[in-house]
Amino acid sequence: MRLGRRLSAGIAEDPPAPTPAAEVPTETVEVTPPAVETPAPERTPDPAVSGG
Repeated sequence: MRLGRRLSAGIAEDPPAPTPAAEVPTETVEVTPPAVETPAPERTPDPAVSGG
């Protein structure tokens, strides 16, 4: 019974904590990939097409 109560408390505290923390990193990570992916794909096909 004690284990069940500990799990419930941990799960209830987990969602509220990761919610705000996940929202902040999500925006930062989303803005980083698009900027790096844009130049990467453009430069990759260039040399590939020339060599081919």
